[in-house]
Amino acid sequence: MTHFPKTHFQTTNPLTFISQTQPKKKKPQNLSTAPSTATRRMDPDAVSKAFVDHYYTTFDTNRAGLANLYQESSMLTFEGQNIQGSANIVAKLTSLPFQQCKHTITTVDCQPSGSSGGVLVFVSGNLQLAGEQHALKFSQMFHLWPTPQSSFYVLNDIFRLNYA
Repeated sequence: MTHFPKTHFQTTNPLTFISQTQPKKKKPQNLSTAPSTATRRMDPDAVSKAFVDHYYTTFDTNRAGLANLYQESSMLTFEGQNIQGSANIVAKLTSLPFQQCKHTITTVDCQPSGSSGGVLVFVSGNLQLAGEQHALKFSQMFHLWPTPQSSFYVLNDIFRLNYA
């Protein structure tokens, strides 16, 4: 899996995400606004790999830092519970009953999503909680949606632990 240094997002990478490029907006963006041509032409594999690296690094070190990846129209389904809006999603993630964890990604699969330049990202891996002997297996799906500023935000996020 390709890893991108943090400074690469901030300075030269067109695969930017809301958290690096845009201040948090109070009102949701109009999803009917066409994204730029640059966003529509981005390679879904490159977008998904860059996003996954950024998301899980941020989750493991500063969950509150995920807030700008979501907007008010975003929805998280966490173990069957639906949560809508950036503030509510981050409240859920920061209230999880563990403070420290480490994600190890096993697979990342992606598909382009429609003519607007969206990307579906499916992730599987292991979640090691601090103080626990065994890692938990998880699956997570993201629907990344382009913005007019040639970045992406998480429109949909579905998380499940895999018990076997």
